Amino acid sequence: MAAPKGNQFYRLAVKSLGRPRKYETFEELQSEIIAYFEEQKRLKNARYTVTGLTSFLGFVSRQDLYAQGERGQDFSYLINMAINIVASCYENHLYSVSPAGAIFVLKNIKSDEFKDKTEIDQRLMSIEWKEEKTYETEQKANDSD
Repeated sequence: MAAPKGNQFYRLAVKSLGRPRKYETFEELQSEIIAYFEEQKRLKNARYTVTGLTSFLGFVSRQDLYAQGERGQDFSYLINMAINIVASCYENHLYSVSPAGAIFVLKNIKSDEFKDKTEIDQRLMSIEWKEEKTYETEQKANDSD
């Protein structure tokens, strides 16, 4: 059965789709990110991680954190700055005795900048063979006699 003419029930349904945002404004998200870094700073051994930041903010996955960056230019800048702070800490670990763990993390959180890259230079050499046949016929001495 079709809905009656002028029915606007769909508007109510569209408003209630999905869960509400955890942080409505830029300022709310910014203050929580700052709170995460300040809390880690108070610890004896500060450990800044993207997963720690994600769970501190109440998100289930890093993808939820990255999705906040898609809300606008300000949000994108904020999320990228937070990730850069975490990455800079791992970059400092590159100077340690065993930097393998830091390298692994940097490849994962900043995959566009840190990656295993092997360059292979393959140059194809094209050879063009041009053969001209030039035959000179020698006249025998006894032909002219």
